[in-house]
Amino acid sequence: MRLIEPRDIACFSIPEAARYLRVPAATLRSWALGRPLGKTDSARRSAPVIVLARQVPPALSFNNFIEAHVVASMTRDARVPFKNVRRALAFVRTK
Repeated sequence: MRLIEPRDIACFSIPEAARYLRVPAATLRSWALGRPLGKTDSARRSAPVIVLARQVPPALSFNNFIEAHVVASMTRDARVPFKNVRRALAFVRTK
């Protein structure tokens, strides 16, 4: 039997987590679900930078919440360009 890590259980909705993190819900949603590229009717989407614990309905785990906090801090406080954050997260996930 596989034990579930409590920190990986989906427990925050996107709007709830956004309030705690003090980021717009639309921003957190785009980090977690991606966003349309180009025209609004485009089927192409950017890749999410946070892999959600639950996709339907979208919900963040505690670990997702911490990831979002780090992304928010890097972009807001340290003023790291988001493209650099995305590139760094992709690199870390390959290791």
